[in-house]
Amino acid sequence: TIKEMRELRRHTSIPFSTHNIDVARAMELKVPDAFVGNPTAHGGINRMLRFVGACEHAGIDYWCYSGDTGIGSACYLHLCAALGWIREPNQSLFRMQPMDIIEEGPFAPKNNTVPVPEGHGLGVTLSQERLAACHRDFVENGPCNKYHDPEKPEAYRRLPLN
Repeated sequence: TIKEMRELRRHTSIPFSTHNIDVARAMELKVPDAFVGNPTAHGGINRMLRFVGACEHAGIDYWCYSGDTGIGSACYLHLCAALGWIREPNQSLFRMQPMDIIEEGPFAPKNNTVPVPEGHGLGVTLSQERLAACHRDFVENGPCNKYHDPEKPEAYRRLPLN
């Protein structure tokens, strides 16, 4: 919790970040040093823009994590490019995504970077075929469990998967 981070702060100068997006509490307790989120975590683009603005006002860093689909990731890549307050590298979980529903995806960092997609809208194209395949898989098998290995059903896979 943010309160527990405050207790740890007494013993270390190591910077803290959190996915707990309570900026008012952070301002009150003087921790964390950074928030980690994305448009989905905030409930959309406008709310993320407002939250990043509040972080800038409070002097708290902000960066994104890439646990979303290609559409969500394309969105946060554009926002990171446009918002000067997001200046630290973002967390990349792209290596954990075995598939995506965009023609261009899943995104794959090259030389530790992921370029901002170019083109109309968010610069990505929804694949009707991949979306239909994901829908069929969901209907037949339920929610995707990236830790499940059909060849070893008694064990969980370790990440990254590649």
